[in-house]
Amino acid sequence: MLTDSNKINYIYKKNLGKPTTLIQENTLQEPNVIFGNLINSRSNIFANQNFFRDSISNSLPPSFQSFTLDDNNNNIIGSLIGKTDSTNTIKKFVKLPMHYIPGSKITDSNSNITAISFYLNLLEDSIPYNFDPNGSYNYNLYRYDPTTYSYIELNVNESHWILDNDTGVLTFYSSINSNIPIAQHITITSPPYISFYKYIGGKGLYPLVFQKNELVTVKSNLNIDENVLVKKDLTVDTNLNLSTINFTKLNELPSSNSNQLVYVSNNLYFNHNSKWLRLGSQELVLQNNEQFIYNHNTSYNIANVNTNISIIEITQNLTNDIYIVLPNIQKTGVEKTILMGQSVSKYINNHNIILYSKFLDVNGTGPIFMNIKFISTGQSIKLMSVISNNNSVYGNGNKYWQIISGHFHSTDIFETDGSGNLINTNDSGAVYQPNVNNTQYESMTNLITNQAPSNLLLNTHIINASGTNILSLSSEIILFQLNTNLTQNKNITLDLENKSGQKKTLLVGDSFETYKNGFYITIDSTFMGGYNTDFLSTVSQKKIKFIKSGQSVQLISMKTSSNTYYWHVLHGDYEFI
Repeated sequence: MLTDSNKINYIYKKNLGKPTTLIQENTLQEPNVIFGNLINSRSNIFANQNFFRDSISNSLPPSFQSFTLDDNNNNIIGSLIGKTDSTNTIKKFVKLPMHYIPGSKITDSNSNITAISFYLNLLEDSIPYNFDPNGSYNYNLYRYDPTTYSYIELNVNESHWILDNDTGVLTFYSSINSNIPIAQHITITSPPYISFYKYIGGKGLYPLVFQKNELVTVKSNLNIDENVLVKKDLTVDTNLNLSTINFTKLNELPSSNSNQLVYVSNNLYFNHNSKWLRLGSQELVLQNNEQFIYNHNTSYNIANVNTNISIIEITQNLTNDIYIVLPNIQKTGVEKTILMGQSVSKYINNHNIILYSKFLDVNGTGPIFMNIKFISTGQSIKLMSVISNNNSVYGNGNKYWQIISGHFHSTDIFETDGSGNLINTNDSGAVYQPNVNNTQYESMTNLITNQAPSNLLLNTHIINASGTNILSLSSEIILFQLNTNLTQNKNITLDLENKSGQKKTLLVGDSFETYKNGFYITIDSTFMGGYNTDFLSTVSQKKIKFIKSGQSVQLISMKTSSNTYYWHVLHGDYEFI
């Protein structure tokens, strides 16, 4: 039986980091290496409950306990691969044979085994049976009967066995084969089999690294559920991503010459070069603009897609037409405005500044490579980037700039070839097409006001030709596309926002021209405002009519003096009906 002396001896050896394999020998006689494996008996797994790298579930789900296949989808019985749980923290092993530890066998005068030890390296860091009081981590010990090819489970009191989970050593403290059929005896050559659960997660303090100078280095992500108090400087090498910033409200702007952000009078102010700038003022808005100085030493220039406004300037009299290539970009909904600066009229010399890219114009022509020409100061063009990436929509894969409005001209001539493809017969800039499609220019790094995230900002609305259509209020930009022919004029409902100041841009995509089938679409809502002669001076229930690809309208939600919400029409290409 397991005597008090046995128990004390086990605890004593374990405290010194030794296994209990030779129950009658002192600590120094116990091995440090078993079958080539360094042994440390000090308790590890229970430290996981107090200070740990990866959390061990308090209990195992029944589904994981019942798995019968290993990670390679083979029978789990006898598998050294085992089955890994969904958290990659726990692994299950079933009926693995253990190995006799030489010198550990003790016999009585009749050669009956009264004590013996076995080892299995995979048992290191196995989870103790009492980690879960309800027993989901129970390990099971078996005798194997080769005559019947069966496993006979030992109960916990049989032969008074103890499993050291930290070393992988199993020790029997009393006779193990009394009143047991010979075929089921546990011997040196007929070891016990064991089923168990093992911790396979991270160990140690990593990613925390401690240094003598009191510096603590975190080499991975650090998640903090509550407050962090920093009494000195906080330095960030790359990006600092914050979901919320709280500033203490000040009564007046402080005297400061450093780069500082403060909250005063319900506004944020930034100090730069001894000057306080209010966020949203003209000083900061200009950061998203550029003065694009044309380089006359090259045959063409590449426009910057990282700014929303480009003011084109030239520095000498033109002797021929010059080209500015506008690359396509990988985002839908990025606004780009290009203006001719003061120097254009002075140096144009009866030539053209040609903006070359793939466009869809307001007449529904395109997407196709076009030459957009400018001849004087003050001319401009307003564009919006579009990617048609829906597999079910005609034109899938197209990437182009949709022309919203502008003051420019073009001498391009568009015809349809024998295959029904639209071609530009006057494409003077065709040599620049590879530059338009060159992905090296697609990297947008500095877009401040129109970053066009890939989530709520943009929504492609596939028009339901046979059902109802209600537009999403969560999307700021909506691109209309069709994937089947219209059989009648189609009405689309735009509900009212319950707050003022929400912008919304509606664009008619390139597929509309293919599938409109002689019909049109209308946007039904409450509007005011408009453009040129098509103008609503009162809030009215109206419909905005689109008849071709490339048309658009820009709206903003507003509220009347009587607290009635409506959509204020800022500009666009449309008509009211």
